[in-house]
Amino acid sequence: MIKKIVGLGVLLMMISLVGCGNKYNAVVVDSGLVFRKEFLKANRTYGVTYYNEDYDKDGDRTDEYLVDRMSPKFRTFIIKEQNEFDDIFTDFSTEVNFEKELLLIYLFTSVYHRPCKIQSMKLDGETLKIDFKMKNAKPGVKDASVPEQRYLVIKMKNLDISAAEFVRLGDGQ
Repeated sequence: MIKKIVGLGVLLMMISLVGCGNKYNAVVVDSGLVFRKEFLKANRTYGVTYYNEDYDKDGDRTDEYLVDRMSPKFRTFIIKEQNEFDDIFTDFSTEVNFEKELLLIYLFTSVYHRPCKIQSMKLDGETLKIDFKMKNAKPGVKDASVPEQRYLVIKMKNLDISAAEFVRLGDGQ
């Protein structure tokens, strides 16, 4: 009898996680994608460290790397058409059917290179609100680096949205 109750509890928990938690068919695409260099350069985020293209160790421009102090802290893109997609990526690991799906791209600066996971998504009129966090580091692992531009790319069901708001929950420490 105890096994049946525990089994039923596990089954109900799995159904609630799969059914209710992902009604937008949202998946994080965190590997197998390559952004166009021009896109990333044009869409830097505040605090990111980047190579100084005018670097001249013997001239006036002796700083090999610079820190962005002018860009916004984050950038958000809603990609609903193939031509927008083509302007952003040179390679993408999965097929996107823009008649049924869209991509959300969130660019931000972080000292961590951990994968991101969606905590919750809520549609509020024409705005989709996404809470996410970075996965926890393994115990004892020190994985911070200089600030770099990071991304969260979400492939999901095509919705009639005009904005997406991302909230980063903690640093996953």
